[in-house]
Amino acid sequence: MRDVLEAGYGDKHSRKTVELQKIAEEKATYQAMTAKQFTKALERLEKQMYEHSRNLEFEEAASVRDEIERVKQIVMIG
Repeated sequence: MRDVLEAGYGDKHSRKTVELQKIAEEKATYQAMTAKQFTKALERLEKQMYEHSRNLEFEEAASVRDEIERVKQIVMIG
């Protein structure tokens, strides 16, 4: 039985494939940034994380925190 979420992607694309494509696109985007642009992007994410925290939206804040760490890893590895 197919996963309900995969049904929307058709037979050629699984959900995992779409997620990997998104990650690859983000990696290329972040790697193409200058150091200044990358710093501003991280600052924007951090501001968003703190805003969620102030609003007691802890799950959203944690999600943004995880995104920040993932972005840092993308740039360091790439």
